[in-house]
Amino acid sequence: MMGNPIGHSLSPLLHNTAFRELKMNSVYVPFKVESDAVEFLDDFEPLKIKGLSVTIPHKEAVEVYCSELDDLGRSIGAVNTLVRRADGKWRGTNTDAMAAADSLEEAGGSLRGRNVVILGAGGAAKAVAFGVKARGAEVLLLNRTRQRAEDLAAAVGGKAISFDELPRLKVDVIVNTTPLGMYPKTDETPLEKEQIPAGCVVFDTVYNPLQTKLLKLAQERGCKTIQGVSMFIGQGARQFELWTGVKPPREAMGRAVLEALQKVQGLRS
Repeated sequence: MMGNPIGHSLSPLLHNTAFRELKMNSVYVPFKVESDAVEFLDDFEPLKIKGLSVTIPHKEAVEVYCSELDDLGRSIGAVNTLVRRADGKWRGTNTDAMAAADSLEEAGGSLRGRNVVILGAGGAAKAVAFGVKARGAEVLLLNRTRQRAEDLAAAVGGKAISFDELPRLKVDVIVNTTPLGMYPKTDETPLEKEQIPAGCVVFDTVYNPLQTKLLKLAQERGCKTIQGVSMFIGQGARQFELWTGVKPPREAMGRAVLEALQKVQGLRS
């Protein structure tokens, strides 16, 4: 794993739990890379690392290091996973996109033809937008800065909307990709209760806390809710399989992460 900051990440716990469960002689190690991602990859090339998770702020920079970039990684313009090919070169992809779509379909069925409102227009929003679009969803972008929503809508083949339009639209799914509600600012929410369409599915990509204010308000509106930790576990499970060719022990991975989050959040409450 490469990124900055990385001290808070649960990715080492996620992957090392899988290695331990499967009795694999492998280890997942975090590397704090403060500046040049390409320089880091050059310096560590002799180790022949089999795979890397890539997080903020290096998801765009590592693209130039990839000999192969899949369609999702290219469309999103951000890589969160590097996979060592048989020829020793790197293949880049983005597992966040499919993990988001998987989380939604596991909870609410096929996304085909459904209206998905995405709150935000940053990197996470881009991954979710391309992920649900690949499953046939209609993508609606809602962001406080309208131009950013319009730019992403144009890239993904979606539509930018305003907060005023939201009550008049048929909304099947809402996905929050903004940091609003994340610890320590847990009283924040991207939507107030009356702005949440009753009965839709609400997915918050924030997973600290597990139960955000948005999810609490959505439940009061009779909505089905999905915690952000499901996407985190899903993207890691996809990475594990890409690196090892082995089906990951997803239940054990998820249990370890949930226990860690519940412990930390319990200490804070």
